[in-house]
Amino acid sequence: MYDLIYNSNNIELYSDHRPSGASKISLRDNNNFTNDFQDIDMLIRVLGLPIFHMRHSYKKNGQSNNNSIIKEVSSDESIFNIIFYCKSRNSDAKATLEKDGRLKVIKGSKVSKKEFSSSFKKQGFLDKYLDLEKNKVIKNGVFCRDYIFSSPSSAAAIVYKSSANGKTMWKDINGKTLKEHLEKQNK
Repeated sequence: MYDLIYNSNNIELYSDHRPSGASKISLRDNNNFTNDFQDIDMLIRVLGLPIFHMRHSYKKNGQSNNNSIIKEVSSDESIFNIIFYCKSRNSDAKATLEKDGRLKVIKGSKVSKKEFSSSFKKQGFLDKYLDLEKNKVIKNGVFCRDYIFSSPSSAAAIVYKSSANGKTMWKDINGKTLKEHLEKQNK
């Protein structure tokens, strides 16, 4: 956390003290802290204080600046080249939009660790989820390969283990929703 704040140049630090190194907390506590930190970061950004994020654009030749945390999505970038994220309910998924409107969830994406919601079960998503596990698309809550869903909402529902509006749940690295990108593209 210190390095993110220090490197962001958004806050002036008045102390020269720098943390000495590796944390001495358990892996479980570290994972819990990471989830809490993501929630805190989102709240702080909503308040207009993006202290943990640096906004450096990627270079045009495709090589990134090593200090870059956020890739600025340029206004002329194709919606089909943007990576969208789902990070609620302790999920951590990435996806891209296909030209036919379907959504491809990328291998390594993690579904929510929470229990299936009642709406998830009522709308038939539980059968779909169990089918994905049976066919080894999802194993231990992680996508083992890319998988294309018929819609952004069905992809979001599987990732969240709850019914979801995929057009508002999938967001780019800057927090802009898939819906906003689609509306801009259709203008």
